[in-house]
Amino acid sequence: MRERVQPNNEGDEDGPNELPELDAEIKKSIYLNLLSLSFYILNLALLTPLWPELVKHFTHDLGSASSYWGLCVAINGFVSFICTPILGSMSDAIGRKPVLLIGYTGLTIDAIISSVAPNMAWFLVGRIISGSLSAPICISSASICDLAPPTHKAKYLALIGVSVGICFIIGPVSGGLLASINLRLPFMVAACLHALNIV
Repeated sequence: MRERVQPNNEGDEDGPNELPELDAEIKKSIYLNLLSLSFYILNLALLTPLWPELVKHFTHDLGSASSYWGLCVAINGFVSFICTPILGSMSDAIGRKPVLLIGYTGLTIDAIISSVAPNMAWFLVGRIISGSLSAPICISSASICDLAPPTHKAKYLALIGVSVGICFIIGPVSGGLLASINLRLPFMVAACLHALNIV
């Protein structure tokens, strides 16, 4: 008969699953990245249900609004597809923080344009700016992975998923309530939140 080998936990008073404590400065940097990323996702959740309504406000026709909104989504996605890898390479070369500041500055400008855009052309300019600078979620995630040791990566990546879920619960409801006061108000709030990320 084979002898059953018992796990040896001698000297391991905290148990086999206890993670080592992170340095306070590293933990602070990780949580600041998570907070910054949460603001970005909250803005996305806040505005996503309202963009089609804003397009309809410009076109005054549901059929045209659907076509124009489809065009906006396609252009935003295409520009993001081209620019996100470039921003990722820039963040590897010059650091995460400068690229994040560029991204949040552009997103602030996009939200301001959307809040005052007089016509569809201006709104489309905002969508192009947003698509070209929409890499914060990738760069912030990379920054968290840079800071966290291997034993903690799964924990903090899971927290990113938690923040996405919470923001997409709070965001659409908040956006709807603000839009009931004024359709442009959520875009002004989004501009303020993006500006907080710059600070």
